Formats: sequence, C-alpha cells, structure tokens
Amino acid sequence: MKTSSLLLAAAAASSVAFAAGAHPARVDVKAGESLLAVRDRVRALPAKEKADGVEVVLAEGEYLLEDALELTAEDGGASPSAPVVWKSEKPGAAKMMGSRRIPASMFKKVEDAAILSRIPAEGRGKVYAADVSALFPGGIAPLPDSFGGVPPPPFVFMGGDLGTMACWPNGGAWESFSNSVDIGTCEDGKPRSYTGGAFVFDDPRARRWDFGKGVWLNGYFTHDWYNCSVRAVSCGAENGTNGVMRLRGSTRYGVMAGTWGRVERRFRAFNLIEELDDEGEWYLDRERKVLYVVPP
Repeated sequence: MKTSSLLLAAAAASSVAFAAGAHPARVDVKAGESLLAVRDRVRALPAKEKADGVEVVLAEGEYLLEDALELTAEDGGASPSAPVVWKSEKPGAAKMMGSRRIPASMFKKVEDAAILSRIPAEGRGKVYAADVSALFPGGIAPLPDSFGGVPPPPFVFMGGDLGTMACWPNGGAWESFSNSVDIGTCEDGKPRSYTGGAFVFDDPRARRWDFGKGVWLNGYFTHDWYNCSVRAVSCGAENGTNGVMRLRGSTRYGVMAGTWGRVERRFRAFNLIEELDDEGEWYLDRERKVLYVVPP
C-alpha cells in the first residue's frame, strides 16, 4: 500500500513551557499538546503576566482536536493593546486536526478467504485492512436507521481527499425503480413523515448483500428535491412479487407517495463490503473495529 497514511493518531502530549519575563508573555506549545489544556493554562496565568499580552506559539506538527476549541471574551487578552495571540512558530506548519492519522504500515492486504468471498471480484487484491480498535475504545456507534443525505462520522480521508463509503453503483451513478408496493406507514401526528415502505428492485446484485449486517440506501424516494438515507431490511419475494426491497427507517415523504415529474425514483446502496471495489472506497466493520479500504 503506497498511501502514506489515512486520516480517521495523535502525537504524544507534552508539557507547556512559560517563558518568564517576556513581554508579551510567551507560551510555547509542543506538537501533540492538547489545545484545550493550553487554553485553560493561559486562562490561569496571573493577571500581571497577561498585562502586556500573551503569545501562544505552536511548534510545527499536528494538534488533535477531539472537542471544539471554544474561545470566549476571557481568552481575548487584558485589553485591545494586550491581546492573546495564537500563532504557528513557522507559518502554515502547525495543523489543527479534527481527525486521527492511521499510518499505512497498519494496513495489510486482505487475504482472509471469508472476507474475500464477500468482496466483489473487481476489488480482490486491492483491499487493505487495519485494526482501528485503539481509536474507538468505547465502541463505534452503528449507523441510524435513517438520516439526511450525509451520514454521521467517522469519515475517512485518503491522500487528502474524502473517501467514499463502499457503494453501488460507482462514480455517482444511480439505480432507479418505478413500482412501489408500500408507500410506508404515516406516523401519528406527522402527515408528511413515514416509516418503512417498499419498492420493487428485482436485480440479482441485491442478493449478494448481507441485510443482517446492514444495507443502507440513499435516494430520492418520492420527491426530486428531498434526499435521505434509510436502512433496508430485506430484498426478496413478497405476496408473489419478486425483488421487493423493504425499508425500516423513516423516509419522511414515503416511497413514491405522489410527486411531480418523472415516474422513476432513484437510489444508491452504500456501507457494503460487498461493493468495496473502487479506488477511494472504504468500509468500517463497526463490531470488529476493522477498517477496509481500496487506496487511491
């Protein structure tokens, strides 16, 4: 795997040194230090040390932000002429990161026969895996049954670009359907909010997907102006109709519950190791805490 690293490891924290007698007071910060801790230490400086201002100087390196760095009026300085200034020792060399870096050395080419059997032929030999359990000591929350177009984190960046959750079709294309067999159940007191629903998609590709482990669809299920993502629970025969794709989460406006324009509705499936085959795609096994990628 040639990619230098993926972003999803923070450097070791070190102490903060305060230069005595400097005007303005200087706070030297080493790479990996918690910036929240630095902020609190600056707040705790005696007023006499802040009288001529404070310079918080960040050494070259990465600084992991696991929580928001919130600065309020008390972090502004003693006066407009004696501000608290945060800066990089070398312009552009200190990087605040909202993600963790995973070195390429952690990734190994997938050779497990059980996993390879789930990966499409186009992806075999190109997929690498890394144990990321150390990054998630408290576990990884499952994807919700339904959400807006963008899934909740974690996200994966490869080579500086946002990766794509393993999906089908590739390249931003869509699949379509034009036969709804269940528009969904309208929730009490919410005339435009539905749960469940089903449509016909009799494509043999869907038979490869493991609905028990989770299959999500992103699409425009009724209106072309409303996009959402919803978990699908099965795809099979129902009441003599083959290929019925049944949904579990909420689609708000239902499944083909009446719209303007073309009859066909569109969707794509994602978060599927069975569709991990294209450069820049990734799949996170949230139970085993293993990240699978096809590096660019």
